[in-house]
Amino acid sequence: MNTASGAEHTDRVWRILSIDGGGVRGYFAALLLARLVAADPRWLQKVDLIAGTSTGAIIALGLALEMAPSEIAGVYAREAESIFTTSLADRLLDAGGLIGPRYDLRRFAAILRRLFHDVRLGDLSHKVVIPAFDLDDENPDPARRHWQARLFHNLSGPQASGNLLARRAALYSSAVPAVFATADGFIDGGVFAANPALCALASSLDESIQDRAPRLDRVRMFSVGTGRSALHIEGRRLQWGLTQWARPLLGVTFDAGVGMVDYQCRQLLGDDYHRLNPWLDGESIPLDDADALPKLERAAQAAELAPTLAWLEQFWLAS
Repeated sequence: MNTASGAEHTDRVWRILSIDGGGVRGYFAALLLARLVAADPRWLQKVDLIAGTSTGAIIALGLALEMAPSEIAGVYAREAESIFTTSLADRLLDAGGLIGPRYDLRRFAAILRRLFHDVRLGDLSHKVVIPAFDLDDENPDPARRHWQARLFHNLSGPQASGNLLARRAALYSSAVPAVFATADGFIDGGVFAANPALCALASSLDESIQDRAPRLDRVRMFSVGTGRSALHIEGRRLQWGLTQWARPLLGVTFDAGVGMVDYQCRQLLGDDYHRLNPWLDGESIPLDDADALPKLERAAQAAELAPTLAWLEQFWLAS
């Protein structure tokens, strides 16, 4: 953490809500949040910072715009099929996604425009952190030109992205490689932060971008996933090449990063950290499976929320 001279800490509790990526499974996370708000709306009113990656970015920005979780869930119910659809002509042109993106980024961008209009990050009611990955920083020195992870935020320091349109931040964070085209040179923040909780924590504690940053022992973190599936790869000695690894590697990388961030936050914050990420029974749900919405709804309604509500009461609301 930056300990620049003159920097001050605040003693007040700083509450972070973090939401994973996961494509259409964002519907599951939004429904879980809606159930929690219906049980006790006070906890959401106390959020200081909302972080979200990819589909989680859409939810985070919607919440920061004071949309109800149930309203955000309704967006998935209405728009998922439109986003994740493609014509026969398109499938022939891109060979089923082998030589081009699977879905039309412009259609997705139009939906985000209708959702967020021209609201900028600086106009939002809450602080946000939105990860995306920049494929080219366009450094004028060719020897230093490189790709880099980016965190778009509206925190109080000079590095804030307050003028960035919320819909562009959502688009940049959600541009999954091979699923969508790149968006202004950005791809999905899930390539490095499918679980953005640690990004949110680090940003909150960074005194160079956050005036009066909280002390670590004053942070409360509530992390929401988009559902766990019983994925595995059989075999103890796999002699695979690029072709065999191409399909499972993205899922392996995604889940490994999500789980490790969960472990790191748990070690850093102890009881001040809580993770809600229920199991999705049956086969895994791909990020673009719009037909899975009924299954996700049933899973969200069946999820056990009593431990989460108890934690919110004891550590989030009582602090």
